[in-house]
Amino acid sequence: MLRSDGIAVTCEGHEFEILTPKAGTCYVSDVRPDKCRDRVLQLDCVRQDDAMVLTCSGFNGEEVICLNLSPSDLAWNIHKRIARELTVPLQSLRLVLPDGQLLSSVCRAKPRASLADVFETCKRRRLT
Repeated sequence: MLRSDGIAVTCEGHEFEILTPKAGTCYVSDVRPDKCRDRVLQLDCVRQDDAMVLTCSGFNGEEVICLNLSPSDLAWNIHKRIARELTVPLQSLRLVLPDGQLLSSVCRAKPRASLADVFETCKRRRLT
């Protein structure tokens, strides 16, 4: 079985007894493998006045979703919003930043990073 923390576990000899997971974790359903494939999108962000326009595109260049956001919005909340709006499981959504990093990796390293922080860091990396 797959837990929400990404760890696969066995039922440890209890043929039909499903053990209760530790607090803070749950089992993740994987009954629709065709819907659980990774969805990979390229991110681009442009400042417009006091807002930021975030565009998510497929690797074919087709725009999938475009959001008007505040520079102070938390990157992790944006990641979750995109997954929700596209009805993609969060763990299957791969959002690639302009510098090639995954947004989820940046969010894990800096959970309180804003959208502006993430894209400013990308910009600096690309210039060096």
